[in-house]
Amino acid sequence: MLVETGKADVNARDSVGLAALLLAADRGNADVLKYLLETGLVDVNARGYRDHTPFSIAVFNEHREVMKLLLGTGKVEVDMPFNDGLIPLLWLAKCGFEDIIQLLVNDYRADCNARAPTGDTALSIAASNGHVKAVEFLLDTGKFDVNSRNDFGDTALSLASRNGHHDVVQAFLDTGDFEAKEDSTSDQF
Repeated sequence: MLVETGKADVNARDSVGLAALLLAADRGNADVLKYLLETGLVDVNARGYRDHTPFSIAVFNEHREVMKLLLGTGKVEVDMPFNDGLIPLLWLAKCGFEDIIQLLVNDYRADCNARAPTGDTALSIAASNGHVKAVEFLLDTGKFDVNSRNDFGDTALSLASRNGHHDVVQAFLDTGDFEAKEDSTSDQF
């Protein structure tokens, strides 16, 4: 192939600034991405269109296999924010990808204190969206303040309750580690 002969630049960019690794991550093409990673010639944190990295593109497009391949390099900057200010952990909490959340928190030391522009944490985002497995994992880490409030005064428990996520509310009740206070009535996430 041209790559092996040195006649092809795997980091060449198209008209919008995307290199092959970014395109493979965007399309969820794990085979191409794996091949490119194996060359050792690509930058796993290269930024492309709207400042996205291959990992952030894979997270945004919910390509689990691509996320795992990129994380497997040990070189991904897991707290690099998207252009909307969210880091991958927060976006994954919104999607409920508990397996990838576990990898980020346990193996890659993702910033568990990171907040969305609304002041929400990964715990409050997962709770608001009803992702009970993600919430249970995040609660079990002990790294999240269950009484933390977003910019609207909401706790993760109040968001889960307001959105009718009874299994998530039960997960909080099972911990017994929260304050029962009146919260705001905002609708976030």
